[in-house]
Amino acid sequence: MNTANHKANDHMRILLTGANGFIGSHLAQKFIQNHELGLLLRTESSQQQLGKISDKAQRLLWDGEAKTVLAIIEGFKPELVIHLASLFLATHKITDIDGLIASNIRLPTLVLEAALTSGCKHFIHTGSAWQHFGNAEYDPVNLYAATKQSFSDILSYYVKAQGISALTLELTDTYGPDDPRPKLIPMLRKSALENAPLSFSPGGQLLDLVHVDDVVAGYETAIQNVLSLKPYQEKTYMLRSGEPLTLKSLVTLFNELSPHKVKAEWGVRAYRARETMEPWTWGETLPNWRPCVRLRDGLAQMVGG
Repeated sequence: MNTANHKANDHMRILLTGANGFIGSHLAQKFIQNHELGLLLRTESSQQQLGKISDKAQRLLWDGEAKTVLAIIEGFKPELVIHLASLFLATHKITDIDGLIASNIRLPTLVLEAALTSGCKHFIHTGSAWQHFGNAEYDPVNLYAATKQSFSDILSYYVKAQGISALTLELTDTYGPDDPRPKLIPMLRKSALENAPLSFSPGGQLLDLVHVDDVVAGYETAIQNVLSLKPYQEKTYMLRSGEPLTLKSLVTLFNELSPHKVKAEWGVRAYRARETMEPWTWGETLPNWRPCVRLRDGLAQMVGG
């Protein structure tokens, strides 16, 4: 099938990594409605988040070996790869380095090489606003962000040397219902329900939160965009709310909406080293996409008793 003639809602064979994560599981639930979906999963990884995904999706279990991923992807023959899998660590120890490199550099490179070998020429990568400390064009907040940029550089090689079409979506903070990650909003809800005080920094850092439904819509739009690219073309876009607010303002809004209040202790913690005080604002927003879920409405979904 010629992907050059596809539209975003056309039936395609899509390989998705990271489907056992929060965003990936939401993508899988949406994409299985219109596409043939292959979920590349490590054999030892948790599949708890996959419970809501239709059995129509093919679960492609991988043992971590290069030859195995080649065989799996050649067998599935995707027309498009969407890469979401990653290891996020805000700070790291020396014992974390192998895992960061394996998850954020080795895995996507193996997937990209295998996809190319199988004839797939379209790739959507997931980057991070954390690659832009101090609102710089490139300044990684931490080693996680540096490994994300490392694969972005590898992806550029495949675009220039192998003629693939690639699109990177850089995400800001994301949220939504049933989020198992130890992120801010689930932490606020847990604290409020348990009536347990939370210690914060002074709370002046700006947060840009995008609801998971808008993130899914962004990837749907990205499919159309990447299929419109010519060989040897690469684009990078942002998914952002465009309405950042301070941490202190977010907690105030949460308490306004929630029947259970967070007891916030401000200024108890110092800002961490390389705290992101402002989100990345200079990157181009994904064309033909805009967020539809207002933060107030998204929070209201999550704070019920």
